[in-house]
Amino acid sequence: MKKFSLDKAIEKVEIDGEVFEIDLSDNKRKEYQLEGYKLQKKAQEFEKLSDDLTEEQQQKALDDIKEVTKNVTDKVLGEGAFDKLYPKTNYSIVVIADVLFQVIDYVHEKEEERFEQKKAKYIKKKKR
Repeated sequence: MKKFSLDKAIEKVEIDGEVFEIDLSDNKRKEYQLEGYKLQKKAQEFEKLSDDLTEEQQQKALDDIKEVTKNVTDKVLGEGAFDKLYPKTNYSIVVIADVLFQVIDYVHEKEEERFEQKKAKYIKKKKR
C-alpha cells in the first residue's frame, strides 16, 4: 500500500529574532487579503488628512491607523505579535506596516513558487 503524507499550510517567518507561524489555509488567506486592503485604505486616508485638523482629530486618526495595523499584524502573525514587535520598531506604525507588507509579499512569492513547482511536476513536457 502506498502511503501519502500531507503538508500543513503554514509558513514560518522570523522577524527580529521572533518566530511566527502564518496560517495559509484558504479562509485565512482571504482574511489576510481583506485586512491588507483595510490597512492600505487606512494608510491612504491618513496621507490625505488635512494639516488644519485639530489635535483631537489628529490623535483619533493616529489611533485608528494604529488599531488597524495591530489587527492586521495579529491576524497574519498570530495573537500578540503586534505587542511583541511594536516596541522593537521604536513604536513606529510606519515601520511595523512596512515589515507586515514585506511578510505578505514573501508569503505570496513562496506560494507562487510552490504552485509552479507542483505544476511542473504534474505537467509532462511534450517531446518535439
